[in-house]
Amino acid sequence: MKQTFLNNHIKYKQSVMFPKTACTILLKSVQYGLQPQQSLLRNGQQCMLACRKHFCIESPPTGSSQERQPFSGEIPPDSLEVNYSRSGGPGGQHANKVATKVEVRFNVQQASWIPDWIKPRLMEREANRITKNGDFVITSSKTRKQLLNQADALNRLRTIIYDASKLPKEKSPEELELEETRRAKRAASILKEKRNISYTKSNRGAL
Repeated sequence: MKQTFLNNHIKYKQSVMFPKTACTILLKSVQYGLQPQQSLLRNGQQCMLACRKHFCIESPPTGSSQERQPFSGEIPPDSLEVNYSRSGGPGGQHANKVATKVEVRFNVQQASWIPDWIKPRLMEREANRITKNGDFVITSSKTRKQLLNQADALNRLRTIIYDASKLPKEKSPEELELEETRRAKRAASILKEKRNISYTKSNRGAL
């Protein structure tokens, strides 16, 4: 049906083919995975250059969009060092016999499954979890089951990486102006309160 729509559209516009119409049909062909016909190139190289410029038909530009690839959420088990130990807290003799506490460790710089632009943010936000060797350590002893604790540690690790990948929202000029106004009002209120306290103290011995 998509092929029929494009063929009919091309036949209808074949006699009067403007660059804008040719670009639109060419874009639809690329989106649908179809091979564009030669009639679309009738308007010359200008249309093709416009399509490539606006719709990125050529290889995508190398920039921040490629560098900042999102975290996929996949954590390869082979890249982690998992250790087990006895868990503290209540639990009777079972807690003293079974190693249910889970410790997950990996080197941040060597983790190829984490995008490079997230690694500095992760190390800055979670500095208390990073060792001197650059290893990220997270533990879990939430339950008395080793498998559940391991799943909890991985889930928390995934959440931490997702939070580190969230970039701060750029503030608009109106928001910056509003923050400055609130900051000035708060400073004036603090100064007024200090003056009242100073006035009260100075008049204590007047009576």
